[in-house]
Amino acid sequence: MLKNMRILKYSLLFIVLFIVLSITYSYILSPRIEVVNLKNYDLKLFRGESNANSIEPSLEEVDRMLNSTTTIRPQESYSFSIRREYVFSSEKNKVNMALYDADSINTTSTEYSNEFFISDSGFCKYTIEIYNDYIDVKTSSFNICYKRLLMVE
Repeated sequence: MLKNMRILKYSLLFIVLFIVLSITYSYILSPRIEVVNLKNYDLKLFRGESNANSIEPSLEEVDRMLNSTTTIRPQESYSFSIRREYVFSSEKNKVNMALYDADSINTTSTEYSNEFFISDSGFCKYTIEIYNDYIDVKTSSFNICYKRLLMVE
């Protein structure tokens, strides 16, 4: 009986440690991008991570990009972390994002689009506020993360 309690105790400790490490990675160590919709209509966000050295993304990366769409309602925000496989990779990787009017059929006119490189320089968090007449990009002063994002101008 005492041996079973010890095994249960260590199993529970392992599970709690795993949860704490996952939360730490997701909210502290992982680079993030937050999009704030301050327009009076819905925006559709397309995002994707890919290898920066390849000319075209792989089929798996394209599939992930197409399935990574999110609708951001007016006066709401959406925040996402970069996938671990791209952050911990030794290769040069990038993050692409584009915002469109969710009700528009014409997807060639973007509200905003940008590319970020995952690197050792840059910032841990970008906040992109989309207003009716302009876009404001803010960076975080808290820059403790494993890899950072460098926005392409």
